[in-house]
Amino acid sequence: MNVSWNEGYELIARTLVGEGFHLKSGMRPCFEGKMNVEGIDFHLRISRIDPKFEELPEVHLLHRPENLPALLPHLEPNNKLCYLDRLGQFLDPFYPARTMLVLLGHVRSTLEIIVNPDQSQNDFAGEFQSYWPSKLHGFLTSNNKRCISHFYDRVALDGTVSKELVVGASSSEINHWCRIRNGKESLSPRFESNAIVLQMDEALCYELEKIWPPKNMADFLGWTKSLSSSVEAQLLRALLPVTKECVSAVIILQSEKSGSFGVSLLFSSNLRKSVEKFRSNANKVLPGKHLDQFRTIVSNKLMVKNFYRLQVSDVTEKYIYERNLTTSSLRNYKIALIGCGTIGSQAAALLQKAGAGSGSKGQFDLFDRDILKEGNLGRHLLGAEYLMESKSHAVADFLLKNSSSQLNINAAIGVKVKNLSLLKHYDVVIDATGEETFSCLLASYLSDLRRDDQKLPIVLHTWIDAGGYAVRSLLDDGSGACYRCLKIQKNGADTGALVERYPLFNSVDKEEDMIVVTQRCGESYIPFSAGISSAAAGLVQQMVLEAVSENAGFKFRHQSHASFVKRTQDQNPKKSVNCPCCSPRLI
Repeated sequence: MNVSWNEGYELIARTLVGEGFHLKSGMRPCFEGKMNVEGIDFHLRISRIDPKFEELPEVHLLHRPENLPALLPHLEPNNKLCYLDRLGQFLDPFYPARTMLVLLGHVRSTLEIIVNPDQSQNDFAGEFQSYWPSKLHGFLTSNNKRCISHFYDRVALDGTVSKELVVGASSSEINHWCRIRNGKESLSPRFESNAIVLQMDEALCYELEKIWPPKNMADFLGWTKSLSSSVEAQLLRALLPVTKECVSAVIILQSEKSGSFGVSLLFSSNLRKSVEKFRSNANKVLPGKHLDQFRTIVSNKLMVKNFYRLQVSDVTEKYIYERNLTTSSLRNYKIALIGCGTIGSQAAALLQKAGAGSGSKGQFDLFDRDILKEGNLGRHLLGAEYLMESKSHAVADFLLKNSSSQLNINAAIGVKVKNLSLLKHYDVVIDATGEETFSCLLASYLSDLRRDDQKLPIVLHTWIDAGGYAVRSLLDDGSGACYRCLKIQKNGADTGALVERYPLFNSVDKEEDMIVVTQRCGESYIPFSAGISSAAAGLVQQMVLEAVSENAGFKFRHQSHASFVKRTQDQNPKKSVNCPCCSPRLI
């Protein structure tokens, strides 16, 4: 039964009153009351109540209970309680009273975390960046211990200009980031500073008796020492040589649980003179006595003139390409993609998002003989900007322009039978040509090489079939069927008359209805939506990721996109005994 807005509000109001809350008069509809948790009374205000729960009700603490620290997790500066992450949570709008009780349960659970010191510190570490306020935003593109940093002016889509920071391993990496962020150089000469990037194993916490957040270098070093004396010592040893080279520096600390954050420092001209006596020890373990002296110097407000906290976004290859995956990423793999049409272009973008072309050993090579024409625009990754350009070169250019990191992506004209040997050196070869003759010749070539016990790449064939109503993909690693195995001799017909090993259609009549639309000579095409191409591209990404992991799935996959297409089961087909490419009987 659908509940009206007024009915839902009345049910929620009765529920809150039943839980000890009362309507606050003279204000927008809101309720006040208290919730006792572990003997502590929390006085709460619940407002902005939406009976349909498109938005969460806001919960504020009217005042903080005594004996609790000034800084608490899940509590914003205005005392607004962050009590629920909606991801994966179903708030049923048809039973508002019950849903309100569920929300009150989440409020109680959050308050139980706040009053438990151990849980409180643990959750604080998980949302640390929320307690590290900053007016400056930085982007970390490298995990190298020593990097360079650069401030630039970024022009937003609405024309507004803001200052941003990038920390990278090289000037080319910095330039790439500034270009994709639409950064413009200021009128002053370009200025790069040294940057220190330190990995922290320690869980981040705060000292209850200290003022938070750190406002100067002395506070910052004191806080890092409270985490671990080894963290502070590591930081000081890394900072010492930087003071010799630059008048400014950036320090980035990375924690697996808390993410990345940092500070930007501007040194006094007197600092270099003051630390000159430590110069001989810059590349050695600094003795404890000298470490204490160096700490005292850099903690002096006269030595570090400016101290700015930085909000830092991790855009390193490792984070970007591995964050969303349950398998290994494609970093450091050598991958060849043959065919950059409607499937291949979209597959290229998805493979790149999984790490193809990244890493010191990574290589992503694209092959296609065609140029992008106007008829391709309705299904291709690329737009009119690339019309009449080589598909492979255009897709490579698009990926390089839009990736968050510098990639090793190359483009070439399509692969023919006479130069198939160049594929031997890849880890993965993807056949997205949709050309059955080429796919069969590729399967035959690989079978010949495998008979010589040569180490070969795994090959993935992916194509659209059944007139655009089915997507199929076959992984050939030599252990099962090859592409040609999917065609078998037709019963009662002449030798060489073939049918699908796994029939596509529920009826012969429907199969005969599937036609190729001819527009002009050489411009034949099969009409289907770009969504079918996207489905095929998604299958490419998934099967390649599985193939490089230890949890490879079925080697033959089928997707039906119409009722008249058979629902063929995913499976691991064996070699066909009569396959002219790979059958042992024919060797």
